[in-house]
Amino acid sequence: MTYTADYRYHDENGDLYVVNTRTDFAAVAGLSPAQPGDVPLSTGVQPRYVLARSAPHGIDCYFPMIVDSTDDFNTFINTTVTLSGVDWQFIAFCGENRNVNYFQGPPGPTGATGPQGPQGATGAAGSNGANGTNGTNGTPNWKGSWSNSTAYVIGDAVSLSGSSYVCNQAHTNHTPPNASYWDVLASKGDTGATGAQGSQGATGAAGANGTNGTNGTPNWKGAWSSATAYIVGDAVSLNGSSYVCNQAHTNHTPPNSSYWDVLASKGDAGNSGSPATNNYSSNFAANDVTIGTQNTYGDAGSVSLTAGTYLILAYCEVTASNQNDQIAFKIWDGTSSFTISESNVNANAGLASTTLICTHTLASTTTVKMSATNVTRSDANCKIKGSSRSGIVAVQIA
Repeated sequence: MTYTADYRYHDENGDLYVVNTRTDFAAVAGLSPAQPGDVPLSTGVQPRYVLARSAPHGIDCYFPMIVDSTDDFNTFINTTVTLSGVDWQFIAFCGENRNVNYFQGPPGPTGATGPQGPQGATGAAGSNGANGTNGTNGTPNWKGSWSNSTAYVIGDAVSLSGSSYVCNQAHTNHTPPNASYWDVLASKGDTGATGAQGSQGATGAAGANGTNGTNGTPNWKGAWSSATAYIVGDAVSLNGSSYVCNQAHTNHTPPNSSYWDVLASKGDAGNSGSPATNNYSSNFAANDVTIGTQNTYGDAGSVSLTAGTYLILAYCEVTASNQNDQIAFKIWDGTSSFTISESNVNANAGLASTTLICTHTLASTTTVKMSATNVTRSDANCKIKGSSRSGIVAVQIA
């Protein structure tokens, strides 16, 4: 396939011109039809023309081509040639009439989808349709009080805390008013106004007695006097009994119960006691009694007592050579059977003395003694004093 060396173009009326001058092809873009030196091509010639585009100049031109009948025109499409320094790309084959495309190239690839256009404005709202007919009312399946162990299905109805609910989703143990499982059927009403007071009912049975209150402290007034104005809580004594005032007054003698409560009654007389039957006493030691051996007791006096209860009194004086000696005194039976009372005394200034008083009950006749000894050491000069300065007395009291 070849193309001619002549430069040709169509004007806007379709006439074909040949450029005789060999100027740079870029000048073709500026030519006007029927310029001097341009000669129309012989109408007897039927050449093939190719439409070419020069991108740098933004123009299209038609070029005559001498072609062979065996040429593949489609492969020639989109071929770029350079004429006088300008690149031209063949884009279509035409006949003499350039508007007829005898040799159409293959279709190009599908272009990419363009971006979505902006959303159109919202149309005007249509008119409301006619209301449908009302459905029939359903009947809830009443289950009574709500229970956490019941498996509820849609339509089951329960009551809880004064309101009622209908199940909207099958479940177990979802407490109303959980809106995921219950719809309110009827809410608990507000508290109504207080009604008028009803008539008084019959008197009820008496209640149990309350616990006793704590005792108050009487206001002690001493012996009752007819001249004293007493008030509630005043307390007096009369004839061995005591009373507390329960009503304010003057000159109402106890035990008048309208004015006085008994506080403590006079006790009954006791039985007469038995007189003492025996009085025993020993003469105080007439002479000194030596107790020179350590821990050996000497007797200041003794009494023989029969069975019974006795008040026993004993006194004893002991002299010693050393004032630091300790003297032991005791009332006993002279053996280790029992000791009624005892005491230890230091012999200050060479003298130790003590008085022992006690009561004791004897089961049988017993000799009771007042005795003493030096527990510190043996001393030949350690003596119980005589001349009635030491002895023992026992008095039976029962």
